[in-house]
Amino acid sequence: MKVAGLFTDYDGTLAPADVRREDSAVPGPLLSALSQVSSRIPVAVVTSKDFEFVKPRTPFAWAWATVLGLEVRLRDGSGRLAQVSGNFREILTRVRKALPPDIIVEEKHGTDGRLLGVSLDWASTPNSPPLELKDAETEFKAGGFQINKYVGERYTDVYAAPIDKGMAVRELVDLLGVRGPVMYLGDNEADNAAFEECEIPICIERSQRADRLNCDLAVRPEELPGLLAALVTSEFEFEGALARVGKVTRTK
Repeated sequence: MKVAGLFTDYDGTLAPADVRREDSAVPGPLLSALSQVSSRIPVAVVTSKDFEFVKPRTPFAWAWATVLGLEVRLRDGSGRLAQVSGNFREILTRVRKALPPDIIVEEKHGTDGRLLGVSLDWASTPNSPPLELKDAETEFKAGGFQINKYVGERYTDVYAAPIDKGMAVRELVDLLGVRGPVMYLGDNEADNAAFEECEIPICIERSQRADRLNCDLAVRPEELPGLLAALVTSEFEFEGALARVGKVTRTK
């Protein structure tokens, strides 16, 4: 099977998830490998982060689907921005006043400045989600906004319109004119819809999550640059790349 495109998540897949926002970056060896791949085939980033955050950190990308696809941009500057409800900011302002100060609120914006999503990080609070967070989720849900929660994670994402990574992958495949198998890299349940859209789904290995992800293969973060380098050397024949590295785990 010859890989025709590489699509990938950002947080926890290309960059460590457990660092401060301002410190987030793709490690050097992986950045180099991705640049090699993108010189030959389309590479796209599909992420919950916003465009202004992720673009400078992923200079190799041909395209970005940011805020789970609410904004899509190609490297030539073209793209589209979803229409979203106007009262998202109003509800966030209201619930933010009631949230405990140790909940970190990360806003996700479109390139026109509109609020497209928000992440509510309660990692610094006691083990159970605070009651105020549950109240905030209830209010967002009543407003018709999409809420994403993840098993084992201590944050909640809220989006201004319904979207998933599978929809974003389909759009990028069409926009980039990819004709052939797509490899997708991801690390949590938010990537499952994208895994299902791609012929070669690979999860970045976290043992506590592998059984909940819709992928048959897993690779450890430190082994990913080697796999991508082997892909280039093998002229993008996937089985040839596997034979060269021998470090990809069968999860099912």
